[in-house]
Amino acid sequence: AFEAEYGYPLAPPETYAQLMDIANFFTRPDEGLYGVGIYTQADYDALTMGVQNTLFSWGANWQDENNNVMGVVNSPEAVEAVEFYRQLYDCCQAPGLSNAFFAEVNDAFIGGQTAMIMNYFAFFPALANPEVNPYADSTGYFVNPKGPNGDQFAALGGQGISIISYIPAERQEASKDFIRWFAQEDIQAEWAALGGYTCS
Repeated sequence: AFEAEYGYPLAPPETYAQLMDIANFFTRPDEGLYGVGIYTQADYDALTMGVQNTLFSWGANWQDENNNVMGVVNSPEAVEAVEFYRQLYDCCQAPGLSNAFFAEVNDAFIGGQTAMIMNYFAFFPALANPEVNPYADSTGYFVNPKGPNGDQFAALGGQGISIISYIPAERQEASKDFIRWFAQEDIQAEWAALGGYTCS
């Protein structure tokens, strides 16, 4: 059915245009199924992280080489990228996901409400766990698609490590020792090879 409608076989999307086709194909409100669950929450950095995936893949950026944002954020490429993200939301976002981040999109997917979701790899374990996700055995993963000019980016977040100034000096030094150890290249490489997760 997909190939007859779109002219190519159904497969993981290689471009954002294909992502839009696939999302449209699986948007079936009468069946309670929608094409995507994308980040929309404005309270933290969810919407920013979601939009950045398209922004960078369209060849746009937040600033120019001198860190000026005026005339850059509203460049034709940036506007087109944001418009694409909005169109994806308008056509294919599951209901109830107008303020969604990682937990909400995972829940929509696990609940059978969406065919595809955007999420950080740190939240994939729930998707791979058959005790949590009834579709775990048939769940696949794909990288962010390419933009219209072949650019392909993923916005990756991170959290810093802080040392609280009001803890005893001995604990501050122990914290610094941990950071020095953890920041070593071989330790970081091993941690990344193990998936980059905390032990909790």
